[in-house]
Amino acid sequence: MSIIFGIIRNICKKPITRDECQMTNYSLSPSLNQNNEMACILIVEDEYRLLKTLENILRSQGYHVVSARSGVQACEFLITGIFDLMLLDLSLPDMNGHEVMNLISEKDIDMTTIVLSDETTFQTVSKALRRGAFDYVEKPYRSGDILKSVKNALQAVMLREAQLTKQSNLQQSEKLYRYIVNSFPDIVFMLNNKGLFTFFNNRIESVLGYNKNELIGRHYQTIIDPLDLGRANIYFKEQLENNKSSWIAEFRLKPNNQPHNVRHFEIASFSIDKPIRNTYAAHYNTSGKFNIIGTAKDISERKKAEEFIHLHACHDTVTLLPKKALFMDILRLSIAQAKRNKYNFAIMLLDINGFSFVNDSFRLAFVNKLLKMATQRIENCLSDCDTLAHFDDKFIILLPPPSLPDEAQVSANKIIDALKTPFKVENHEVDICVSIGIASYPNDGDSIDALIQNADTAMQHAKDLGYGSFQHMNNKKMG
Repeated sequence: MSIIFGIIRNICKKPITRDECQMTNYSLSPSLNQNNEMACILIVEDEYRLLKTLENILRSQGYHVVSARSGVQACEFLITGIFDLMLLDLSLPDMNGHEVMNLISEKDIDMTTIVLSDETTFQTVSKALRRGAFDYVEKPYRSGDILKSVKNALQAVMLREAQLTKQSNLQQSEKLYRYIVNSFPDIVFMLNNKGLFTFFNNRIESVLGYNKNELIGRHYQTIIDPLDLGRANIYFKEQLENNKSSWIAEFRLKPNNQPHNVRHFEIASFSIDKPIRNTYAAHYNTSGKFNIIGTAKDISERKKAEEFIHLHACHDTVTLLPKKALFMDILRLSIAQAKRNKYNFAIMLLDINGFSFVNDSFRLAFVNKLLKMATQRIENCLSDCDTLAHFDDKFIILLPPPSLPDEAQVSANKIIDALKTPFKVENHEVDICVSIGIASYPNDGDSIDALIQNADTAMQHAKDLGYGSFQHMNNKKMG
């Protein structure tokens, strides 16, 4: 490890000096210095017992350690010193770990961070990873878990720096080459000018389950998901035939023997013009030249986090129905389509009568269960192309173009009948009914505001008729 750290020592900034560290009563040696000393690690932990345990674990492996017991002290070290890695506790007395990572981002500090926390919720983990954490280690941890995470992080730091500086050592040392490529956290691959794989590192086996030797000589289409195959062909064809130097794109790849369990990857690919000689014939094509080298980074968890965030940004957290902004976009598109094709369509505004009493009488969990059950019954009355949304304590339905007023009446009657049956929630029977207002495009309005306002007016008329009824804005059709 010390030899590899020495390779990239010339790109490191001057660290905290030994004299400066002695002034703070901490032991620190230069990171990646000319003597090939081990990496320097900053530990940020306010609990004294855990701090000493981490110090002992890391020092037993020869790492140099600096300790901080508060967020402010950690920030001072980060601003004034150079470290290879930071172990960061999220719960600190003066500022939390997320604020420390925010400072790293604001100050553009090059720092690889391993987060330590006893919180394992999806939101907490994804929040830390979105802020740039390399790894997330759950408390309580074993020494082996810490050492493995530290080792992987330092290898990633080493490789990233080595790539950025294009170290000639990487091309000259076969042993170093194999070590770096196979230790890389992402899949590394190479293609010849026919799109056939000529090399994989070991990550292809652990991430996607393929035997790398079985993939050598096979086409890249073998592992691309069919839905992304057309786009992948365009990228690779442009690179192979039009000499495009590099590109970065996201693709779905198929795990071995799990064709339906696709994973998302960020693939970075670039062309190599000069021959690269190597003792392994399989690493290059018959001309002794690589055509494409690339990396595939597994971003499946990031995509899940993005989908989770998007879902709750655009959908009601209880019913999972579209929120107001999303529904308005759908309605806006329907108006444009209906105007262009001279179609009719309708919207229905639903108010659950008696729901205010339930809200005031029962706890929130009970109310949410009832709301979910009501949503399910309403959805069962609609077709797959209809859009049901929930906002402002009301349901709203879009019957997309082309649709006729009679269709809205049929749906309204179904919904009224469906909600007549009492709901059984936590050993309680709850009776609710609905008042529905219907507005049609273009007769009852040709804009979003006009349609919703008229549907609301019709709903108020339905309430005047008595609960469990519907009213069309044109006053001709009522139930």
